[in-house]
Amino acid sequence: MMKYNRIECGRLLVLLCALLIGQAVADPINGSFELFDYNDSTDHFDPNGWHTENVVTVSEDFIPIDYDGDKSNWQIDINTGLSSFKGENLLILSSGDYYVGESKASQLLRIQEGDKIEGAYFFGACDYLPYDDWAEIKLVPRNHEGNVIQLAFAGIEMLGDYGSFTGWKKFEHTFTAEEVGSYDLTLYISDGIDTQLASYLIVDSIVVCRNNPEDPPPQKADFNCDCTVDNFDMAIFARDWGFDCNDTELIDANCGCLLGTDLDGNGPVDINDFGIMINDWLTGTRKD
Repeated sequence: MMKYNRIECGRLLVLLCALLIGQAVADPINGSFELFDYNDSTDHFDPNGWHTENVVTVSEDFIPIDYDGDKSNWQIDINTGLSSFKGENLLILSSGDYYVGESKASQLLRIQEGDKIEGAYFFGACDYLPYDDWAEIKLVPRNHEGNVIQLAFAGIEMLGDYGSFTGWKKFEHTFTAEEVGSYDLTLYISDGIDTQLASYLIVDSIVVCRNNPEDPPPQKADFNCDCTVDNFDMAIFARDWGFDCNDTELIDANCGCLLGTDLDGNGPVDINDFGIMINDWLTGTRKD
């Protein structure tokens, strides 16, 4: 008879609750990757609620492996790595090694008009052109006519050889009436041409902010991906006050430019952005 310790039982109970109330409360299931199982066949921590293929694992942080390729143009400290965006864990997808050329994680989502999906991601490549490793986050229609919705994309051609983001970057999309339906939310990374040098897609804090006609999801300024604009977002915004997001040489992992703190897109984080933020203040319903 299989036995579980107290921690394992707690995780199973949380997962059961998520599965029972999933679509009504928190979509996608385990979108912050706090729940996982250990899979002896792959030696990876597989995220509960997700279908995975190849090199996909839950971790408390991300530090790239020394021997997986050159990281000379990475914009984060490869010795300290990347901490989770929110909560304790994040999800790592790797293009792999000589035996693996792609990795994927996916799950079913049901979308209504006015819903908004958002989350955080990071891309880093240990390869070089013409071997254009790339990654994307997308929604693939299931059993209905509709277009694939690309939520995020990154690749070596975009960042340059051995390049990476400077830190977490946010994606978001609000659904129109024409986009209502069921989708496979897909996180995917692929090697370009060969399968020798690894690249990484890191994902965290994916959430669907359900549309309430009386209190719809915030249009902007939800920097921490919890479906409302409040003091947590203000702290991120205040940290960037006066910073010029067009000055890419000064952007680092502690900067919120990649999260969209320059709300009007003109460069500086200033009073105009503050006005936009106040318009969405305390709108939406928080999803932790």
